[in-house]
Amino acid sequence: MSPVAWGERSVLRQAQDKQRHAAGKRSMGPATLEELLNSIRIYDGAYATLQRSVCIVVIGVASNTTALLFPRKNALEHLFRTGDITIDWTYFYQQLTDGVAELVARAAAAAAITTTTATSSSTGDAAMASGVSQAFCIVNRFLVDMQRGVTALTNDSAGLFRKDDQGIVGMMSAGDALPKKSSSVMDWSPRIMVFQASPDLSNDYNSMMNAVFAAVKHSIVIDACFLTSGSKSAPKSSSFLEQACDRTGGIYLSPSGAAQVDVALTEVLLCVFLAPLSARPLLNLPIVQKVDFIQASSRVSSGLHAAHLISSCY
Repeated sequence: MSPVAWGERSVLRQAQDKQRHAAGKRSMGPATLEELLNSIRIYDGAYATLQRSVCIVVIGVASNTTALLFPRKNALEHLFRTGDITIDWTYFYQQLTDGVAELVARAAAAAAITTTTATSSSTGDAAMASGVSQAFCIVNRFLVDMQRGVTALTNDSAGLFRKDDQGIVGMMSAGDALPKKSSSVMDWSPRIMVFQASPDLSNDYNSMMNAVFAAVKHSIVIDACFLTSGSKSAPKSSSFLEQACDRTGGIYLSPSGAAQVDVALTEVLLCVFLAPLSARPLLNLPIVQKVDFIQASSRVSSGLHAAHLISSCY
């Protein structure tokens, strides 16, 4: 949600649309922030219908800042008290847009303070590894509560000493919405869906790979949708996300042009990313034929060889 990145996309979209509309042609993108948020709302709504016990958490990343966009803090008390994970989708979209507005405002303020330094706040990059790591931590809290997380491996009573202010997993103690103490990973299959509209941040590589290897260990699939702006200087793909999807068995896609505009982006999300993990082997889904490991490793600021870095993460 970096304001610089989305501001550049908005300017580019307006200029291109003006020329294309004058010629009687339809828009070729890139997607606006409003279109992305609306597509996320519809995608999450469809995902929630796959299973009654689905719980959705949305995390936003802007520059070096991350924030929990849904559920918002003022909604957590209700979840803790009742364990009700039913989602009002009108309310969901309102909370989502309010959270994005606050996050963008904070990122813009941080960028104004650091305009004299070469930070990600001034370039439109986003520390995506922070968002992925936070998502993994939240998923792990659910796994711990279900006796399948890291802490629960050595302590069967890990969930008994939890406090409500430790996070959204507190709602799990209020009801039996999700299965507990399950020995089968397939009883509950957590997924992380990443939307990225900014270039990879080179300093993120170590952190991103650490999160990816942790996800592999716990059978957490990472899907990714990279939204290129279409400009000549903009990257066409994300080598970091390619690796994350390849390692975890997720789906990576980089829709461009008209595929990002209006309902087209929603159709892409529903057709490509919505299917349950158990159904994916039966479908003809996009596959990245060649994952760019060399380009990603060359961006590591420490200069470590990729093979050495991967072995150290294990």
